[in-house]
Amino acid sequence: MRYKVKSPPLKASETWTITPEELDSISQQSDALSQIRGRIISSSITIEEYLDYLIVAVLFPNNPEGGSLFRELVLEREFFTFMNKWKTFKELVERGAIKIDDETSKKGILKKICDIIETRNKFAHGEVIFSGTTPELHYLKGGKKRSDVLDNTYFDGLNSLFSSTADILHGLSSKAQK
Repeated sequence: MRYKVKSPPLKASETWTITPEELDSISQQSDALSQIRGRIISSSITIEEYLDYLIVAVLFPNNPEGGSLFRELVLEREFFTFMNKWKTFKELVERGAIKIDDETSKKGILKKICDIIETRNKFAHGEVIFSGTTPELHYLKGGKKRSDVLDNTYFDGLNSLFSSTADILHGLSSKAQK
């Protein structure tokens, strides 16, 4: 049996887990997954906004009007994707314009952001399908069909990824304000 998930509005107080009671009902599980899907996309936007802030802070440190114009004409346009922002951020890190202490930390934050972009794309463009009572996320990667089982272990990993990335970017943003 295949059952597609529809996305209702997300409540801020919701968690990224599925309760044992929800596992008993595909309908309840579908509702929980819709909220998680919305949370993932919303959290991705937060990470993207950190990149916007850091890019503008580095390129226009003493020119708020120029930064605002750049944000409006470039960063907020549909042609300048999350991946384009990641590439710009990466270039600023590699050139030392955004200071990250060691090479391992640089590679780590760049990989985390890349993983978030990939996760966001999976949930934004993928399809949640139930195989029996087990939810799976079906998506394309590199032109090949893939799927991930959506369970609490999977979501715990995503919680950790998004939380640690936001913490790092928040720290970088705080440094950029000084």
